[in-house]
Amino acid sequence: MTDIVVARIMDDLNALAEFGTSPAGGVDRTTYSDSYRAAVEWLSARCRDAGMRVREDAAGNLIARLGPEGQPAVVTGSHIDTVPGGGIYDGALGVLAGVECARLLAGRAKSLPLGFEVIAFADEEGAYISLSGSRAMTGSLTAGEVETARGRDGAPLHEAMRGYGLDPMRIVDAERSNAEIAAYVELHIEQGPVLEAAGRDIGIVTDIVDLHASEVLFRGEANHAGTTPLHLRKDAMRAAAATITECFAFIERDFPPDARLTYGDIAISPGASNVVPGDERLAQEIRAIRKEDIERAYEMAGATAERLAAAREVEVTSNVRSFNTPVAMSDHVTATIEDVCNDLGIEPVRMPSGAGHDAQIMAARWNCGMIFVPSRGGISHNSAEETGVAEIETGARVLFRALDGLLHQTAT
Repeated sequence: MTDIVVARIMDDLNALAEFGTSPAGGVDRTTYSDSYRAAVEWLSARCRDAGMRVREDAAGNLIARLGPEGQPAVVTGSHIDTVPGGGIYDGALGVLAGVECARLLAGRAKSLPLGFEVIAFADEEGAYISLSGSRAMTGSLTAGEVETARGRDGAPLHEAMRGYGLDPMRIVDAERSNAEIAAYVELHIEQGPVLEAAGRDIGIVTDIVDLHASEVLFRGEANHAGTTPLHLRKDAMRAAAATITECFAFIERDFPPDARLTYGDIAISPGASNVVPGDERLAQEIRAIRKEDIERAYEMAGATAERLAAAREVEVTSNVRSFNTPVAMSDHVTATIEDVCNDLGIEPVRMPSGAGHDAQIMAARWNCGMIFVPSRGGISHNSAEETGVAEIETGARVLFRALDGLLHQTAT
């Protein structure tokens, strides 16, 4: 059997990293941006070079296919958008390893019993709506959400989509039928320290945790910082800071260790050192394995914000941006991946994923599985993100054999 050529994957990873390279370090490649369009065009060419037919759907998902039309497809992929200053492996590895698998399958494309697809999903990282590409494909994203969503810079999503050449009101056209996809397998860096600490090369994901993203706005009153006494201020920043401190305290005190709380994006207005902040916007993210813990944490965070804001005569509102519930991976796909590991003499780790992935959205409709490879130092969403070449090769070999197995299992 022809095997993975890891040098091609590494060359592709390094070439893709050139689109959106940031002077401050890392990669800035937001979905629907100019750098994202250039990256999609480059990826489309790489897929065609591998013998695939390429199209973009109504959400901007790039879909490349080998094999017969009119048959279900075994699918792999991930995303090529990044967080600000992100690394070169997150998401991109799964897509480019999928392209390498296509190169190995291309010679027998005419004899494949099912279709084979590689998908690069739009906006996995949530510059506008987290996991919106896979949500559109599963039919769980509405045109109304698209019309009201705004990016990190406040720009409307519908304007960004139109600028990219998409009609936001046709987002529903991206939905696919149950019969179109037989299985989905995603290769991804772990983005955590478990595999490296255990000295293992492969993780098999059993469950993907819940992720709840919201925006909290504190609205006070801007005023002169020198002439306004502390006790007479309506200081949005002070209310927000007190909320952050108290929310972290109750998460650590009252919730299980898998619970996560993050305030990763804070905007102050008007934003001058001699002006009492009038407005403060927080991006709030809550994760946990149990949906009930997420809901309870969100309620407690909201009640805390309201109490502390009221004490400072500040108004507070909260808007949910996305809520992706925890899901289990398919027993059949997971067992297929495990069988491949056994055949290759690899001892995998069964583990949950603390990060959200397109696989958790796809799992609502189709049989899904995920393969993890180690992240050096557990670092991700950072320009220092790294996975070793040997570990990438191992992950791609497991992915290819699992996909090849599913192509023939599902067809019989």
